[in-house]
Amino acid sequence: MPSPPEIIYIGYGKLGRFGSCALPSQDPSRGPSQTQDTAQDVAKDRAQGVAGDMNLPHSPFNESRSFTMTEKRRTKCNHKITWISEMMNIKYLAVTFSGMVAVTIALLLLLTACSAAATAQPTPTQTPTEAPAYWPAEEWRTSTPAEQNMDPDRLEAMIEMIKEQDFAYHSVVVVRNGYLVFEQYLNGWKADSSHHIQSCTKSVSSILIGTLFQNGLLESVDQKMVDLFADYEIANLDERKQAITLEHLLTMSPGMDWHELDYPYEDPNNSLGRMWHSPDAVQHVLDTPMSQEPGQAWSYNSGTSILLGGIIEEVSGKDVLDYARESLFDPLGIEKIRWDQTTGGHYHTDGGLYLKPRDMARIGYLMLRDGEWDGQQIISPEWVAQSSQAHQSTGSLGYGYQWLILPEGVYAANGHYEQKIFVIPAADMVVVFTGYLPDDELHPTDGRLHTTAGPRQRSGRRNRAHGS
Repeated sequence: MPSPPEIIYIGYGKLGRFGSCALPSQDPSRGPSQTQDTAQDVAKDRAQGVAGDMNLPHSPFNESRSFTMTEKRRTKCNHKITWISEMMNIKYLAVTFSGMVAVTIALLLLLTACSAAATAQPTPTQTPTEAPAYWPAEEWRTSTPAEQNMDPDRLEAMIEMIKEQDFAYHSVVVVRNGYLVFEQYLNGWKADSSHHIQSCTKSVSSILIGTLFQNGLLESVDQKMVDLFADYEIANLDERKQAITLEHLLTMSPGMDWHELDYPYEDPNNSLGRMWHSPDAVQHVLDTPMSQEPGQAWSYNSGTSILLGGIIEEVSGKDVLDYARESLFDPLGIEKIRWDQTTGGHYHTDGGLYLKPRDMARIGYLMLRDGEWDGQQIISPEWVAQSSQAHQSTGSLGYGYQWLILPEGVYAANGHYEQKIFVIPAADMVVVFTGYLPDDELHPTDGRLHTTAGPRQRSGRRNRAHGS
């Protein structure tokens, strides 16, 4: 087997901090268990600003905070990534948020490598232009990997790797050229099982904002946040907060003093945890003080996604789930839905949605097909284009309209515990992963979700326009 290339992995760790692993090229006969970080590797880490004892970049609020990656976590990370890189001889791992996301990205690269290796002619670099043979309004049609120019042996090898390495994935779904070509359910999960898609919900919320434009209910992403919440009394309302636009919320760059990834979730300074303990999530986010000008920098802020849900409520005059069924889920044939609520009776639009993996693939396929579904334009092609291009930098990847922007035109809905919807236009492919690859700490939403039963009882400011 060829020696694997050097890989630098960067990701947010178990408490929302940063960590890194530097993997030197090596003789594969050494095996993962013998991987060691050399002084040269650490020096390279430090040169790139990602090694052990380091200041946290990419957030203007955390310049004085630092941490050292534990040897146990570094070793575990090295072992798994090295094993994958040896198996696939991949050239790089994309960088993103959670500690285990490198595993998913590696699996994704394996899938795209399958299609690239088996396709004689180059695949398109833009959204597929040919009309699909059918629309999966009721069920996905199936095909074999070979019929869609994919190597079935490598797909099976991926599943064997997941099992052998004991990765806690629940499902892998691959759609290529509009056909369901590969589907595996693991660890007791089944095709009809709904899965908590965590922060993939954010990307769905972004699509719903797109439908508001498509339905003529919003005019511009430059509309001001304060105007969209005109019936709310907003605290800490300075000139900077008055300048926040819808696009700032979509791109997580509102300039709020928000601390989600720089403190442990159980720390009282963690903004997400504080939101979950507030009387009203929307009001809490609106009242958050400012720390910088809107648009100045990206900072991970689930509160922006909560405000997107509030905008859906304010503009449509309906609760989020009712509006989502009417404008998105029903047209796509998505019937089995659970959407939990957060404090104040608002829908948990930053992470409370449950869908079947096949329906997650429908969400990705809608984006892949430029917002069209069976002759109906659910969202505009322009909205898809804006959503899937980088407006901000996370420091390692791009960030669109609540979508993570990866290299080579790939973009993804990204959720805690390894929930993923990858859209790969160049390969005409959508790939879904679900699982439970836990951090060492509980996410603040664990045990704090409110299931949707009956009408929403809102404890926030009264919406005079809609009478709720």
